[in-house]
Amino acid sequence: MRESQLAQYIVDWLIEDGWEVYKEVCLGKWSHGAPRADIVARRGNLTWVVETKQSMCLALLDQALRIYRHYPAHYVS
Repeated sequence: MRESQLAQYIVDWLIEDGWEVYKEVCLGKWSHGAPRADIVARRGNLTWVVETKQSMCLALLDQALRIYRHYPAHYVS
């Protein structure tokens, strides 16, 4: 399964669960150098940032940590 297929599966699931979903979202005031999330979902006052990857690695954990530090999300996956 490609990363884009996985992302679409997650987007469909989130929408079905009542989340408002945005793809490829820049998470900074300015787009230059700001982290970009594969998926940002909102439901009420909750925000969920989702990175879709095919495998777990330290770079992915670093990316999730940078997102968590710069963007006020309730959940980062």
